Amino acid sequence: MPFERDILCLLRAIRRAPADDASLAALARRSGWSPFHLHRAFRRVVNETPKRYVQRLRLERAAARLATGDEKILSIALSEGFRSHEVFVRAFRRHFGCSPPTCRPRSADR
Repeated sequence: MPFERDILCLLRAIRRAPADDASLAALARRSGWSPFHLHRAFRRVVNETPKRYVQRLRLERAAARLATGDEKILSIALSEGFRSHEVFVRAFRRHFGCSPPTCRPRSADR
């Protein structure tokens, strides 16, 4: 079974490139463990499933980009690994309780 330090190394790799293939099968291949053992160990160490962890990370990065820039929402969604604008907006709303445009700062001249 994977050790905690191995899971932490995997977390570091996921954080560096969150838009890469982060499916359970891909993470298991990267780690060299079976998907079953990786999922169980990951959840024990991180207290989230790999899928939920990756999605939360992508959403948090997208929210930071929305709050600090004027990049198009679709561009952010695609670069963070979401397949479409609609999938991104639904996931964003579920996670944060608001739509992506509401994370943008209001400027005084609008």
